Amino acid sequence: MRTEKVVKLEELFDKVAECQKCMIAQYAKNRVFGDGNVSSPIVFIGEAPGMDEDACGHPFMGKAGKIYDETLQAASLVRKEIFTANILKCHPPEQIDPVKGNRKPAVVEVINCLPFLKRQLEIIEPKVAVVMGETAARALLDLPKGGPFSRFVGETFEQGNDIMKFWEPKITIGVTWHPQYIGYRGDDEALWSSYVKTFRKFKEIAYG
Repeated sequence: MRTEKVVKLEELFDKVAECQKCMIAQYAKNRVFGDGNVSSPIVFIGEAPGMDEDACGHPFMGKAGKIYDETLQAASLVRKEIFTANILKCHPPEQIDPVKGNRKPAVVEVINCLPFLKRQLEIIEPKVAVVMGETAARALLDLPKGGPFSRFVGETFEQGNDIMKFWEPKITIGVTWHPQYIGYRGDDEALWSSYVKTFRKFKEIAYG
């Protein structure tokens, strides 16, 4: 059923597909817009599509996607019932010629793409947006410089807090690790357990 939200998101997708503000747009195989339930009370946000995502047009596939899915399952969340997106809609490759590898988004790329994400959140109207990883967190929050990112993991920031970059819509931002970071740490059971707890915490806020 094509609800009003679906129609608005389709119109936004067309604008994303036409965007050529960043050089990486010309190399993107697919614009990774995001997917899932457009009426979800919780949205999970990563930093940028990788090569796997660029190839298929869906967020969080590959190794990081597997960890993401396992974490959702452990927190009793179903991917198709939530919405998943990234700050960037195009893959930022490490090497342009040939196009391969992954790198962190450049500041100008975040600036150019952030309005698309903001509009997505305005349309979806989630209660909670979970930013995964430091790049995504700093795109939406004016986090203090210096010190480890870990001090913000598991924290929430409410509308009206000076740290918030968002003004509309009213939303709670939850901060956690990027799934790729969990993958890098291998069999760290304590880290995995704490990671799942952050998902459960944000789920309770969203659905409570």
